[in-house]
Amino acid sequence: MQAQSDSTVYESVQLGYRYHFFDDQLSDWHDVIVGMKFQKKRWVLLPAITLAQRFDKQSWYLEGDSYKTLKNGDYLNLGVGFSPGKIFVQNQLYAEYYNPFKKWEHSLGLRWMRFSETGNVAVVTSSLSKYYGSMLTSIRINGAYGLDGVGFSNYTAILNHRYYLTDIQYVGLRSSYGFDNTLLLFSDLSNRDVSDAHQFTLGIEYKTDRKKRKEWKIAYDWTHYDFGDRNRNQHTISFFFTINDRYE
Repeated sequence: MQAQSDSTVYESVQLGYRYHFFDDQLSDWHDVIVGMKFQKKRWVLLPAITLAQRFDKQSWYLEGDSYKTLKNGDYLNLGVGFSPGKIFVQNQLYAEYYNPFKKWEHSLGLRWMRFSETGNVAVVTSSLSKYYGSMLTSIRINGAYGLDGVGFSNYTAILNHRYYLTDIQYVGLRSSYGFDNTLLLFSDLSNRDVSDAHQFTLGIEYKTDRKKRKEWKIAYDWTHYDFGDRNRNQHTISFFFTINDRYE
């Protein structure tokens, strides 16, 4: 029994697709995501790869996300990411410590990222969550600072609210304001990088309960970008399908 508990157990595979379109006459964006979930003792391992197209640019992003549960009930989120192209961050490392207490949970973390245009970026991450009944509300605030003398700093505030119908099934609402430090934006078909755009996002998502090892999640987000001299509206439809190894 001990040898079995020490082994790495495959739990699920997830397939995802995101479709982005704009109010302007711009080419649509596409993302295809493939991820897996493994369990090993107190570790959860979540490797994933994203294939993306932004106008006439294509690239991929490989990420290894993980969670480590500690003996006191707290847990760590550790991860690494890599991409060879200019669509995504080229390299990143991150760590965040989560502390659940009663019906609350808070976290604090640090993220290092390296972009092809702006160089190295440090991001301080934090969150606060509150569980009450079948509902969960969380707020996350991230602050970024350029380390290579590029002279920029920005932040993001994200608010999420979920109503759980079961332990798995839920309906969620989300909003965010600021700048998403994990994304590279392009202003138009010339693919000129934009590093100072601010954005406001409203979104809704629905996740089904597990039926015969299968789960579905669909989401819609509307994002308004302010580039200073002009604005842009983006619509994103996301669809994820998960096949679990075991029946619930």
